[in-house]
Amino acid sequence: MTLGRGHGGWCERKRNYGYGRRLGYAALSALHDHYGSTDHYQTKHSHHARFANFVRWIKDQYGIRDSRLITKAHMLSYGEHLLESVQDGAYSVSYAQNLISSVNTVMRCLRHDRKLYVSPSKLVGRRTHTRQNTPHGERNEDVEQAAHALEQAQNPRAAAVLLLARAFGMRVREASLANLDRLFHEAKNRGKCRILEGTKGGRRCNDRCIPVEQDQWKALEYARTHSPKGSKNLLKPDETYRGFVCRVINPGRPIIQLHGLITYREMRAAFAVAIYEENAKQLAPVKRAPLDLTAHLRALDLVSIMLGHNRRHVSRAYVG
Repeated sequence: MTLGRGHGGWCERKRNYGYGRRLGYAALSALHDHYGSTDHYQTKHSHHARFANFVRWIKDQYGIRDSRLITKAHMLSYGEHLLESVQDGAYSVSYAQNLISSVNTVMRCLRHDRKLYVSPSKLVGRRTHTRQNTPHGERNEDVEQAAHALEQAQNPRAAAVLLLARAFGMRVREASLANLDRLFHEAKNRGKCRILEGTKGGRRCNDRCIPVEQDQWKALEYARTHSPKGSKNLLKPDETYRGFVCRVINPGRPIIQLHGLITYREMRAAFAVAIYEENAKQLAPVKRAPLDLTAHLRALDLVSIMLGHNRRHVSRAYVG
């Protein structure tokens, strides 16, 4: 049942604009109304999870449980609260900005207007897109140990995602949905693989070709070994990506952290640093080493192609 659609009249007279009595539930209902109940699962989940932080804060600070009572002043006060957390080192600027952006989105979905919008960058500062810390997972031995621990925990498909992410620079979604048969045949016949499935925004770039050497072969063969019967990727034939994340990817996160790798995404950063250093013949900027600018820019361009975003400035988020 869709609640609050059409916003106005009786909806404005009902708690949380007719989307439900509990603020957190109302937020999820409004997001379903805006994005659709079956699409954009990850987007809705992210906004809802981040909005929960605001729900706790506004209940504790103002006792508000009805979104009709939220004003621009409350939004600005929340921004000040987050700025203090950034200055104390509890939150990064990017995370604080994401928290504010999600509140903006949810309030727009609830109210059907942008009257309460606040600027994340003005409230908590501008984020930096340049990586400051050397990525975890640079040592293949560490990655293989974490993969072995995942396999010992009866989660070999999470291990396959980890290995593919490190060897090919794949995102989690790309590693999960990659057509392993196609990758194998391309590697065998051409010595390199194209990353096509599960790409961000559906981008299909034929120039995103990853050379296949020993590490790539090992990751690909491991993933093919643990691909479910009747499937060309790591999902079971009757499994959704959402279910795969819940049952396979998320349970693997604590094990990865225990081995000091932090997240699957760190594997992509480690891959980027390796590509950069191999082609620039110098240490990545994140390691605070002197740079040859010409080699630096050339390597950044290559990294941007290998990662599939084709934007030099985005590469700095991985290599510094």
